[in-house]
Amino acid sequence: ITLKAHLGGSRGNPGLGPNGTSVAPTGRYLDWSLGADAAVGPLTLGVAYVDTNISRADAAYLQPNFSRVKDGAS
Repeated sequence: ITLKAHLGGSRGNPGLGPNGTSVAPTGRYLDWSLGADAAVGPLTLGVAYVDTNISRADAAYLQPNFSRVKDGAS
């Protein structure tokens, strides 16, 4: 069994909004993961938990909204 962990951060492009290239509206966020791999015969099976400190409101702002049309109609 192999245990693994990751902690990272970004100070990317600020405020590019929905469908932009930033992963957070400010471009700043932390990300982390905890996981484990196990060798089972010729296979390696793994499981991991991955998350960020991006709030639900920021995540909703960044995700495309397919329920709205783009021509101004409601």
